[in-house]
Amino acid sequence: MKNLDKTLLQKFVQWIKWKPEEELIALTPITFANDAKIAIEASNKFFKELCEISLAKPKPRMKCNNCGDIITFDGKDSDIYICEICDDEISMDYQDLDNVVYSVDKKDFKNASFSTQTEILKTFRSEKNSTDKTECLTMPENTDVIEVNHVKIAIITALEKELNPLLSLIIDGESRGNGVYTYHEGFLFNGDNRISVVAAHCHSMGMVATTGLTMDIIHKYKPEYLAMIGMAASLKARSHHGYGDILIPSSILDYGSGKIVEDNGSGKSFLFEPYMLDLDAGLMNKLTNFKRTQDVHRDIKDLFGKVATTPNTELKLDIGVMASGSAVVASKGFSDEMITPQHRKIIGIDMEVYGMFHACRYNDTECKPKCFAMKSVVDYADNEKSDKFHDYACFVSANAIQRFALNYLCE
Repeated sequence: MKNLDKTLLQKFVQWIKWKPEEELIALTPITFANDAKIAIEASNKFFKELCEISLAKPKPRMKCNNCGDIITFDGKDSDIYICEICDDEISMDYQDLDNVVYSVDKKDFKNASFSTQTEILKTFRSEKNSTDKTECLTMPENTDVIEVNHVKIAIITALEKELNPLLSLIIDGESRGNGVYTYHEGFLFNGDNRISVVAAHCHSMGMVATTGLTMDIIHKYKPEYLAMIGMAASLKARSHHGYGDILIPSSILDYGSGKIVEDNGSGKSFLFEPYMLDLDAGLMNKLTNFKRTQDVHRDIKDLFGKVATTPNTELKLDIGVMASGSAVVASKGFSDEMITPQHRKIIGIDMEVYGMFHACRYNDTECKPKCFAMKSVVDYADNEKSDKFHDYACFVSANAIQRFALNYLCE
């Protein structure tokens, strides 16, 4: 097994810095190999000792080699488990550290000999390389008031796991909270360009939660641009959109807007009344140009492929009409009957973007940020939904917005 290249090492270091709260969740041996002088083999040994001695007995999980789904093992070593996705048999082997992911309960971690990830990392580095310098990592402050700090772009997500890959790309970062949201401030940087950014995630999925966060971040930071990244569902055929493909709404509608009426006494019907909110024309032109940079999209997929499995399709970007709704859709019949008839060119759906667009346009401040979304396909709004490519989609959308912002929003 080879060491990680320096670019990926830096990303893992940033990931360690931004991991929220004093808990250790789903860390792998590769996480600790974030110093160019530490070999993967050394981190394997340390990580195993950490799980077996320093902490409570770990709960092992393993990826299915057939479909990539994560399986949790609650039994003894070498038990046979059946993957819920593909029905393939999986056997547990504690020695197979390439695939095993250890999870530690929060209550067990608080009682362990190490109290924070920072101390774990510092101890590990000092043991392996006494001459290395260890950075002083700090957890987010919790202050009552955040002073207005104008930024170029604010980026939000519905879920924390959608935000984490982006935080690994932010440099000179500082986290601040006001008791409601935690804001991560810093810069996106690629050697030639540098852009100020603030990022945060909602407390839950949906348009209501997104509207609340959008209003708060506009009030505090007055960004020039406001964007949303994360996961979405495609309403196109699998041959048209592959897993991970980036969907950008040229217009967004709320597919739940309308009127329910009696249908001649025989039942009820829904009268569609979608209100469309459109993407800024200047942004549309920039995003269209970004869509043509296939080498950039290919590079993002290849970067993720160095540490995990990627889909067997080329990563693409699509711009078109999208729709938001308040519920997770896992029924093709529902989407065919209730969503696609509202606009013949709908390419995908999510649960949040309409709320962000609405808040940007109708907030009662002088700041009216130009807003857009980059969401990555994880399913097709049918009964075949799974979490298989969630990590890939979150990584893709975070890296895509970083590259777009640095190449098209810096001027």
